[in-house]
Amino acid sequence: KQWYQRRVAITAGGFDFQDISKSTFQNYSKFAYACLKSREMGAHEAADRMLQNNGEMWKSSETFVWLQVAPPHLRSRTMRNIKDLEGQDPHSKKTFYDDMLHDFYPNRPKNEAFEDISLYDFASKWDKAHKNDPKRGDRFIKIVRSDKTFVKWMKARSKEPVIYHNNYSITEQKEEFYYSMLCLYKPWRVESDIKGPSETFEEEYNRVVDNLPQLKEMSSRRINIYKARENMEKDADEKIKKEKSPDCDSALIPLL
Repeated sequence: KQWYQRRVAITAGGFDFQDISKSTFQNYSKFAYACLKSREMGAHEAADRMLQNNGEMWKSSETFVWLQVAPPHLRSRTMRNIKDLEGQDPHSKKTFYDDMLHDFYPNRPKNEAFEDISLYDFASKWDKAHKNDPKRGDRFIKIVRSDKTFVKWMKARSKEPVIYHNNYSITEQKEEFYYSMLCLYKPWRVESDIKGPSETFEEEYNRVVDNLPQLKEMSSRRINIYKARENMEKDADEKIKKEKSPDCDSALIPLL
């Protein structure tokens, strides 16, 4: 129990479980709230909460898939249930639940159909299979680690979902921006593939972008959006300054 507390405390930014003035239930309730408060939230969920729709927006016919393409040191993961952790081998390093970014995509089948597929496209086309699915035919693939350990059965999606992910500013968070673009649109197997032989993610982006049409198209869209937004903010600031300038105030006096 104490081991589990130490591991999960990191998620809540060093949350203190040892507040003896409160019950165990109160301490863990406070921890759960801290986790919820600090986690990233999609726009549709945020809108649902602000409008107090009580989850009605979740009844959308669209499927939403979150890809956490933040650099590893900024990334959070869902920890396994404490009963699962207590029941596993003490030497096991399986602390977190399997997910798309860390387990399914890196361990996709090693064949021509999957070798050059990007994380974005893989998440758009494949989902976790249910227990009762037949798991046969072209609609199913088996995810296996390099050591032959079975991970998960996955099935082809009948409809592509809406993919949403971390959005970084290319001016204020340049390396994070280029990391997220490479992680999404450059095929990779292990974390080191994302940076490749380059010293920085920006350098790697410039090295491979002309050879990866999807990366070039999608990143260019975001760069153009950021530039347009910056130009709008700059024009607005200049307009406000001009309206507040002494010359403008004096020019208005004769009209009063």
